[in-house]
Amino acid sequence: MRLDNLFVLILSTLIISGCGGGSSEGKNNSENNTGSNSPSSDNVTGSPSNGDAENPSPSSLSGNIVFAIEGLMEKSTEISQYTSINVNSKLPAFHGRDTKTTNITIPSPTIILHNNSRYLKDWHCYQTDGLTVQRKNKHLILEGIFSEYRYDNKINACSNERLETYSFHNAVFDNSLIFNTAASIKVKDQSGIEKQLPTYQFIATAYAEQSKIHFGNAWERMQRSKIHSAAAEAGASIFVLDHSSGDINLDVSKLSNPTITDFTSLDKKQILSGSIWGMPGQGKADERWCGIINIPHDTSSDNIKYQSVIATNCARSSQRYCDAHGSLFLGGNYPPVAPVAWDENTASNAQLNSNEQYRLDQQGHFITNSSAQNVFVTPSNTAIVPIFGYSEPRNDGKINNAGKTSWVGHEGHCQNVMNQRYTRLGVGHRTSKEAPSKVSYWTQDFN
Repeated sequence: MRLDNLFVLILSTLIISGCGGGSSEGKNNSENNTGSNSPSSDNVTGSPSNGDAENPSPSSLSGNIVFAIEGLMEKSTEISQYTSINVNSKLPAFHGRDTKTTNITIPSPTIILHNNSRYLKDWHCYQTDGLTVQRKNKHLILEGIFSEYRYDNKINACSNERLETYSFHNAVFDNSLIFNTAASIKVKDQSGIEKQLPTYQFIATAYAEQSKIHFGNAWERMQRSKIHSAAAEAGASIFVLDHSSGDINLDVSKLSNPTITDFTSLDKKQILSGSIWGMPGQGKADERWCGIINIPHDTSSDNIKYQSVIATNCARSSQRYCDAHGSLFLGGNYPPVAPVAWDENTASNAQLNSNEQYRLDQQGHFITNSSAQNVFVTPSNTAIVPIFGYSEPRNDGKINNAGKTSWVGHEGHCQNVMNQRYTRLGVGHRTSKEAPSKVSYWTQDFN
């Protein structure tokens, strides 16, 4: 037996024991945290009944508060403990009928449910002071003070921990969530520091939520500082709402020193060959791979190729910590390495395993014809989610900005992604059985 074939056999045996990113039973359902819209009374008692035992992160208001305020406006005087409000976060916003100016009176922190949901992320504690709202000509006009406090699941009550307070001074939002006058909104954070918000603040929040849906929490977090830097330079005009689809794209044409690069401006052959910046097998991947924006987020075959190369080369552009897995996958910091290129033969190998995962409806390394292989069974909008974006990054002080249970963040698979010997990759996939609008049964092979 040739030595390189023996190495492949040993490597395959080791990575079979560490199927990537999912549960130990071989299947990971990323839909568990999407919420529930099952009918229930507004006067619900008791705490959320799902298995999510942890409190939401207290770092900031989740989602976009203007949608919550609009939902409270529709309830008007009916607001009380455990009130459920309709929170419609679709863009363009404010499609409802025009209203009169409405007073929203919540004198003390009160538990408010979004869309009758039983999930903790949709349970909030709101308080208002002199807050008035009006919807007019597809605009929302706000005056007064709106605050959120942390909901404490352990005692099923609002805590004394104030998350943020917004002060509105004749703030007028258009249906893309851009407000018309600078200094019309101030926010006070947990430490009591108050600052004025830029006019693009809320469409930027909506863009971040959209990015999480398409590419995963870790990808959005990784790009966040780049997007904020670009927005600080170009202002609200950087965010362009597609009124037909509701998608928000970024316009980089006004940036003098771009920290982000528009996917549409790049040569697609160079993306697939890994040669936009540098060459496979030479030097190290350029960090600009991480700043590519307006990446297509449908699951066509070509776009999955682009997503796969971009996410993998972004990962290979910076040092990251990989946990140990077996005797050949040592834990430690892995330095940046050269970019990789898409390879059809490697992709064909990966597809064989994805087909078998689909047939068995199970996660696993069933067919391994390449030098290394990562697998994942989870419904996703893009290939970036299993590669880089799935879940939040680790927070134990060891540096790895990818999702902890994505391939780049998971032991064994992280080492595969960061292996300097590999110059080619391919990704296999099949339509998800549990979410037919998404793709699942992912396999990533390297050579």
